[in-house]
Amino acid sequence: MRMDPYDSPMAACVLGAGYLLQERFSEAIVPLLDCVARAPHYLPGRYSLAGVYALLGRIDEARAQASELLRIVPNFTISKFVPLGSFRNQSDVDLCLHGLQRAGFPQ
Repeated sequence: MRMDPYDSPMAACVLGAGYLLQERFSEAIVPLLDCVARAPHYLPGRYSLAGVYALLGRIDEARAQASELLRIVPNFTISKFVPLGSFRNQSDVDLCLHGLQRAGFPQ
């Protein structure tokens, strides 16, 4: 990604989500911040960043990301917008759901 001048902000989101699922939360922040900076209305980048912050115990930052996403999409709920059914492992679903709930997203 570093060498590709045309890389997509979504690639940064995928990298951050990979770190999230490996429970490497601190490492997930940089690519997710990059995604949100370059594509501020890309929902997976924003809610992934909020979840990572929440899982790190950085609740104020998590809630700030959640508030911004809810400003962009006022009817956002976890069940409507987050594809939790696409995970193979229930432990991944539980981890993501826990982070999103701690960030303050409505169910």
